[in-house]
Amino acid sequence: MIEMRLAADKAVRCFERPVPAARGDWVLVKLLSVPMCNEYHGYAEGKAAGVLGHEAAGVVEDPAASGRFKAGDRVVVMPQLPCGHCRVCLEGEYIHCRQQREAEAELEGDAPVGTFAQYMLKPADQLVPVPDAMPLDHAAMACCGLGPSFGALERMQVDGDAALLVSGLGPVGLGGVIGGRHRKSLVVASDPNPWRRQLALDLGADHVVDPSRDGALAEVMDLTGGRGADAAIECSGTVPGQEFCIEAAAVKGRLAVVGSSKGHASVHLGGTVLFKGLTIIGSWHYNRASTHRLLDQIGLVGNSIDRMITHRFALTDLREAWELQCTGECGKVVLQPW
Repeated sequence: MIEMRLAADKAVRCFERPVPAARGDWVLVKLLSVPMCNEYHGYAEGKAAGVLGHEAAGVVEDPAASGRFKAGDRVVVMPQLPCGHCRVCLEGEYIHCRQQREAEAELEGDAPVGTFAQYMLKPADQLVPVPDAMPLDHAAMACCGLGPSFGALERMQVDGDAALLVSGLGPVGLGGVIGGRHRKSLVVASDPNPWRRQLALDLGADHVVDPSRDGALAEVMDLTGGRGADAAIECSGTVPGQEFCIEAAAVKGRLAVVGSSKGHASVHLGGTVLFKGLTIIGSWHYNRASTHRLLDQIGLVGNSIDRMITHRFALTDLREAWELQCTGECGKVVLQPW
């Protein structure tokens, strides 16, 4: 099998190694669709990384002793290795688990647990069955393509009566545009990159704005009838993006922070948040109990997903895929291991 790794100074390595053996509740999955997320930041900064990738879809090759799957089952691979028994795991919020399983200890060595590979091992409880009629590229969007924004929309209870601002139009933000459109909200999409603004329009955004332009805030107010955004999803991970959402929010508005601030910078929470009575939440992923609703949505927005996936690369062309992501002129990029 092939597995990709990243050494320092942007050195991309392709390793050939034996296919690992499934064991216990660690299921062997043959990966067929591998969406790319934010790993390109490490590449751009010249950092090394042994385990790459955290979202994928594929087929169960060996279910081991899990008892939950059989060979040939189509599955989505969820991120992380949560313990499964702490309070947040039992509440369906496994993404916040602070007791992650230790793969090296349990698997006795350097087993493949990243998705930038042809096969991987994953605990059975982190695999989600895929409906028979759903293309695996679409199902793979149940991770970071549509998942974070779906969780934010769920928690903010966004519906067709809402004016929704989506700040930051990388793949996560574009997923927010699709989700907001699916819920029949008025969608205003914000990003300084004109290529991404155009893609947001193609995906159904009602309006796009350049937040770096003078008058952008007034433009949002005008587009929302003067009241501002009832709900906002901040996906840029920047202080200016967070501040723009706060200023553009309506009185008693809701803001979900989905993107993480680079360099751990933070916005000053003061008068605007207080006097508008804003509700601000952190929303990393979605509750496991709502998985079926996300899959239902994916089944209904397939055409939009096909437009959001702008590029596909062979797994071994990882460097070229990362170079493209560094330009910002792409939507979701998918690796094809085979």
